[in-house]
Amino acid sequence: MIRFFTDKIVNPHGATLIFSTHYSELLEHIERNDCIYIVENKDRITITPLNKRMQRNDENKVQSFKSGLIGNTAPSYEAYIQLKKSIIKKVETKP
Repeated sequence: MIRFFTDKIVNPHGATLIFSTHYSELLEHIERNDCIYIVENKDRITITPLNKRMQRNDENKVQSFKSGLIGNTAPSYEAYIQLKKSIIKKVETKP
């Protein structure tokens, strides 16, 4: 679907696709960093174009996202472990 919107033959009038995802691998299918926005919720919700955090389009967006380089987008390891333990506890207590 993303490729339809980036193909000038399929999308000659430049329609815009707006979507939200937690699947970071989709980032690699979007060539320009100024087409990706990062939404964060710290003390308030902010929206920042990716090109403000990553200047070069050829940088690996997936690794940057997963490493936390982009900032406040990937969960911490501790949060992941806490979530995992919580899920296991719920599953184990079900009759």
